[in-house]
Amino acid sequence: EYSDGALLFVENGALMAQRLNLSTYTLDGQAELVTSPVATLGNGRLGATASFNGNLAIADAIADPRARRLFWRDRTGKDLGEVPGSGAMLRLSPSGKQLALVNRRNGQSELLVIDLARQVTSRFAGESNSPVWSPDEHWVAYAAARAIYRKPAGGLGEAELLLDGQEPIRPSDWSRDGKYLLYQVGPLGRSDLYVHTLDAKTPPTKLAASVASDGRFSPDSKWIVYTGLGNGRSQVMLRSFPGNEHQIPVSKPGAFDAQWRFDGKEIYFLDTAGQLNAVPVRSLNPPELGEAVPLFRTPTLGLTNTQPTYAPNADGSRFLVSLPAQEEVH
Repeated sequence: EYSDGALLFVENGALMAQRLNLSTYTLDGQAELVTSPVATLGNGRLGATASFNGNLAIADAIADPRARRLFWRDRTGKDLGEVPGSGAMLRLSPSGKQLALVNRRNGQSELLVIDLARQVTSRFAGESNSPVWSPDEHWVAYAAARAIYRKPAGGLGEAELLLDGQEPIRPSDWSRDGKYLLYQVGPLGRSDLYVHTLDAKTPPTKLAASVASDGRFSPDSKWIVYTGLGNGRSQVMLRSFPGNEHQIPVSKPGAFDAQWRFDGKEIYFLDTAGQLNAVPVRSLNPPELGEAVPLFRTPTLGLTNTQPTYAPNADGSRFLVSLPAQEEVH
């Protein structure tokens, strides 16, 4: 399909866009990921359509609870086994023993918690998304109805309102020292990052002057890695906290969904081709980063969804990934 100067096409189950020169009918530049996976309708047609001005209607492939499966993969992408369950927005607990994730059933989202050792799945909350564990694993914070709540991780007890507002709002991370909740406000692609000091009455602090999302605290809570949007393209950035004395790029433009290794010695991110990369962190005082090392490719849900589809274990030796059901396992 053609829309707003770009040709839309499917590659490996992902919806891609590339600029089309109507004077020469040739493609310009590199293809960019729009979203993945894209549903295929029962008659074999692509589950997406576009208007001439660029508005997209996409059939969500994760609406079917069977559409995404969970696998452990090593740093080369080799399959290490399947985890019973389905969904995205993956969040491993700090101990690595539990997994919080979001599934969609009959058009509605639900937050699930999986005990990985016992392989038991429990429903944690309905109509919710973006789970974040507290560092002691006593709480799970999540978004629901333009508000952020926290609830005892065991699933029992009432949810406690932490933040609400007029715009979409969702938690991004909980600092390791337990003091701060990092969250983003605003629609996808135009959001801002804020920090809320838990158990205090101080007002939230806005972190960045430009569009930013998906922030994660470093293990010592003194740095934040996040996705910034500059010149129309996403880029992973690193900044000091609580001040902003240092701000340096972690990736080239075209990257998102950055996460830390548990000991802070690597930063991982995805690029728009679905490549998972690892950046060595040689030092944070002062900040010194190595070159990005490609690990393996994995289908993502795209920048328009900002739903984490991978989660590293503590030492970065393996990764839990959410894959389309039709994805071939190697």
